[in-house]
Amino acid sequence: MIQEIIELAQGLDSKSPSFQSDCFSRLKTLNIDLSLEEFNSELAHWLTTSSLPTQLNVYNNFGQPPVTLFHNESFVIDLYFWLYSDTSIHTHSFTGAFKVLYGQSQQDIYQIIEKKKYTNDISLNDINIIDSKILIKGECQEITRGDQFCHRVLHLDSPTITLCIRTINDKHIPQRHQFENGLSILKVELEETIYKQIFFYEYLLSQSQKMAKTFLNGIIEKSSPSLIMNLFEAVLSGSLGLADESIEVFHHTIIKKFQKEEWFTYYLEACEA
Repeated sequence: MIQEIIELAQGLDSKSPSFQSDCFSRLKTLNIDLSLEEFNSELAHWLTTSSLPTQLNVYNNFGQPPVTLFHNESFVIDLYFWLYSDTSIHTHSFTGAFKVLYGQSQQDIYQIIEKKKYTNDISLNDINIIDSKILIKGECQEITRGDQFCHRVLHLDSPTITLCIRTINDKHIPQRHQFENGLSILKVELEETIYKQIFFYEYLLSQSQKMAKTFLNGIIEKSSPSLIMNLFEAVLSGSLGLADESIEVFHHTIIKKFQKEEWFTYYLEACEA
């Protein structure tokens, strides 16, 4: 079955204007008649006996876990295992389609209207649900780039498993994380440089708190607010594996830096909701 999924990539062209609908059509034709236990067993065998392609998400917690089955530097085929009920409200920088393989999800689609721009990557919006439906096993959804398709998917079963074919390296259209209170923050993929910087910060903290704080403040000053907030979420989620002291000092530093910013008040409000 894994090989059958991988073969969906044959003949697909991410540069084609019809790529989005082509992905949808391919996924619609895919029929998986394995039980969840059988599917898990087959994937476990594939993961331990095959040479894995480059994984699109390593530290990213979009999926618990995400598994890349196919990667050709232009588009990927990803499996996402969802153990938790909620994903963020978000737009996409990429295009493609996804299919529910197991479980079911509630998809809410939103209309976004900008009210106030704080920076180029942070704004306050009016946000309204314009459509809502239950996506059951076998249903597919096209993914459109940009603000015209903003959605949230509440996974009703644990696990829910989705299969996604999507483009990568899309830089010209931003992806946004939209909070229910209207705050919108640009989604930034954390790169190797920032990972190495934050790991070195943790090392410095073991040697000198003063030096570590100076180094951390230097990172913050040279980075966009959205990059820092994406890093903030990664650090606090524990996905980077930092020690408790490193997380505490990082958290305190970010609070001190942005506590007087109106948008940060909205951010904390959204996190506490």
